[in-house]
Order: sequence, then C-alpha cells, then structure tokens
Amino acid sequence: MSTSIYSRSNDPQWWQKLGLSPDGIGIVPGRFIDHRALVDLLRSYEPTAFKRKVGGAEQITIDELRERILEEDDRQKREIEAAKAVQAREHRQLGWDRIEAAYAAPDAEEIITVGRWEGFTRAAATAWCWNLYQYEPRGFAHPASEVRARAITQFKNGGLPEVLGYPKRARELEALGLTPRTYREHKEALGSKPSPDLRF
Repeated sequence: MSTSIYSRSNDPQWWQKLGLSPDGIGIVPGRFIDHRALVDLLRSYEPTAFKRKVGGAEQITIDELRERILEEDDRQKREIEAAKAVQAREHRQLGWDRIEAAYAAPDAEEIITVGRWEGFTRAAATAWCWNLYQYEPRGFAHPASEVRARAITQFKNGGLPEVLGYPKRARELEALGLTPRTYREHKEALGSKPSPDLRF
C-alpha cells in the first residue's frame, strides 16, 4: 500500500480513503508513471481486508485501517504537543532562574556607565536580555543569524550583547512601566512560548 495515486473523477476510490493523493509515482527508479495510466488498474481491484505483518492474524477492513491511520496521526500529534509544552515550561523556568540569579548576584546593583545598556543596573540588563532573547527572538535569517549566535555566546560568557536592538527595546518597555519581572509575567499570561535556543 505504498503506492501514492489518485483519481481526478468526482467518485472517491478506495485508495483515496487512505489519503493517497500525489499526481503520480515513480514505481521504477528514474521512471515517472502518469497517474492516469494506473487509475483503471486500481479500479479493477478492491482490497477486502488488511492483515498485520506481525502480532497475530487479525484482519481489518479498509475503513478500519483508515480510522487507525487517523487515530495514530492524532496520537503522534498529541505526543508532539505534550513534548513542546514540557519544553516550554522548562525554558520558562530556566529564564526565571537566571533572572533571579542576576538580581541576587553581588554586582546586581552596579550601574552600567558605557555602551547601549548605559543607565541600567547589571541585573536589569541581564534580565532584559533573557526576556528579549526568549520572547522577542530576532536574527534568524542570514547574516543576522551570525550576529545572534555571536551575541548568545557573548551572553553565555557573562557579557551584555548590544546588538539586535534589545537595549533600545528594553528602554521602550521600561517607559511603558514594565520591569523584567512584570514583562515576563505578561508574556506568560498571554501563553507566549519562549525561544528554545537560549539554554545555559
């Protein structure tokens, strides 16, 4: 049942019930066979049952097989969504842990006097970096992706990256009355998922 084929008629055929729909199929490597050459052949057959290769002699109809395909598709999608939810929770907690660690650090209240983070405390600048890299990710298209990668490396090594417009964005958010903590709380309340590429 690996053949992928479909009929252009308005009368659904048995293979369409399994979602077989490409315009044609290369049965022999290097050779493309037009779907129209196979429609009449497929119409001349009707599968009466499907038997599992291993695990018993159970036989099911094509409609039962179709239902099992849909059930398996649903199951796999649920697993993927559950894994994404776990990952998002872990990344949210990681951000909180790093932000609270920044505020508890000995140099937390040190005022930055040079660069684009000038005027921020080291704790606030660090917290804004975590928030913005996680919730407002930028720089995924080349060449900005290289800038982002270097910035994350700098951040991991204890620096405060000044690229991608994040210092300016942090000032805008603070002008709206937000702190790193309240910004993060708002994002979580909205159900926003943090970017997974900031992990250290």
